Amino acid sequence: MTCIFAALDADKTGTLNATRLAALSARVTPLRVPEGNDVTEYCQSGGDVRAWVMAVIGDDTRFPLRVVIPPDEASLPGLAVPAGRWQRQDDGSIVVVYASAEEMAVCREATRVCGGKPDSMPGDSFV
Repeated sequence: MTCIFAALDADKTGTLNATRLAALSARVTPLRVPEGNDVTEYCQSGGDVRAWVMAVIGDDTRFPLRVVIPPDEASLPGLAVPAGRWQRQDDGSIVVVYASAEEMAVCREATRVCGGKPDSMPGDSFV
């Protein structure tokens, strides 16, 4: 079964919308970042987004994992994604399907080496 992670803002509106999403499907799991209001603030304050995501998803039990990379990160040079398992959306974001935690880690490291922004990978939104 595909799991959907909803990492919305930690404010009242974000909490309400995460609750609404969870009410729509048992597959939705609302998430909160360890610090800050949202994933962007967490990353900007030095939080390790990758470590947080890996702690949430655990072993490969949640793979394949579908991730949305926001438009501002998707346009960065050097972004590494799995061949044949990504699609650019009309809004400029990229939807990526990672087959395993190892594949996600390899893409993150390749992005780092190629000058991308690996600390924010995967994106803020999980689909």
